[in-house]
Amino acid sequence: MEIVSFFDSKEYKNKVGHLAAIVKMITDNGSVNPEEGKIIKRFSEKLGIRPEDYILILANPKKFVPLTPKNEEEKLERIYKLFSLVYKYHYMNAHEQKLMIGYATWLGYSNEIAKKIVDNSTRLFMGRLHFREYIKLVKK
Repeated sequence: MEIVSFFDSKEYKNKVGHLAAIVKMITDNGSVNPEEGKIIKRFSEKLGIRPEDYILILANPKKFVPLTPKNEEEKLERIYKLFSLVYKYHYMNAHEQKLMIGYATWLGYSNEIAKKIVDNSTRLFMGRLHFREYIKLVKK
């Protein structure tokens, strides 16, 4: 059984890609602990991932290979899109924020830069900015 169907929308495939990347990032450092499992489940729900796809992603995140961003703008776009989905419910807790920093680090940013991007993004998303505004502000 495939993780996503040929007929799934590009948007859904991108959401699966985000979740698979996060699960892969966590499992690269060992197994998923209970707290991380709860966060992954919350992200899955916020992203609207189907339960059967969620189970497959957890079982084998390497089966789905997300496209690697080619440049900084594509990295920031991934972070932006994930923030957009997380803030769809108007909040992000401390554990999710820590995971977002890990995700930004996994995308290739240093821990210091990743923390700055996530901190700035958190503040910016409270105001619901568009992607172009987001890029200008985060790059400063």
